[in-house]
Amino acid sequence: MRPAIQHNVGPHHLFNILRVFHTEKFDELQLQYFVVSSVDKAFDESGIQVYLLQKTFPEFSSFLDKKRYNGIRPFANYLSHVYSSTISALRPFKDQMISLLDDVVLIVNHMAKVNGVSTFSCLYTLLNEYEEIHLQVLCHSKKMESLSPQFLEMVENYRRLGMKLPEIFYTDNVVGDQRFLKGVISPLDKDAVPVARSNKKNFAQDITYLSTKSRFRMMRLLLSAMIANQLMKLIRCCMMN
Repeated sequence: MRPAIQHNVGPHHLFNILRVFHTEKFDELQLQYFVVSSVDKAFDESGIQVYLLQKTFPEFSSFLDKKRYNGIRPFANYLSHVYSSTISALRPFKDQMISLLDDVVLIVNHMAKVNGVSTFSCLYTLLNEYEEIHLQVLCHSKKMESLSPQFLEMVENYRRLGMKLPEIFYTDNVVGDQRFLKGVISPLDKDAVPVARSNKKNFAQDITYLSTKSRFRMMRLLLSAMIANQLMKLIRCCMMN
């Protein structure tokens, strides 16, 4: 039932599907019964038994006959009750299994408003690679330093449960957040190679330019006709070689 529910097949649609399956099975058995009885009757009529014994076949059972076929069509309310009861019974087990999963990727998501009203500055949400929420805080500032108690508590929960700490963190402010994140989540700094910052005053001197050999001639083509002309020359040159 769960795959059907996940594909927008609700209890009413599932009831109709089961009804079709049950009625098709009933029609198939009824057809087999009629075919077998007609063949048996034809065999009897070919011999002398037809004069000695008139063979009769009982009528095939109706779909709702409880003593014979006893067809069952579970109603939508019953299917909904079965599904809800099953999920309620399995939910604690599923939650326990999910809590034991190690996640090495964290993704941050910012939301500026709650229900369209600027009650808080943002709703800070932290997800793992399974899109499960591991931290969600309504805060008055987007600065990561204001979330230090929540991050430390999350890391402590990881260690208490024996889970592996995150190794990758996705954020939209890498330069501004990296110092705070490395301070609260130590594995983020493991095997990390820092990139040296360029001096803005001598930015042009820090850039490494590509050089070409003297036998190559550089051209800048601005028009599509010029580009097409040079491409045709290149194609002809390749065909000749």
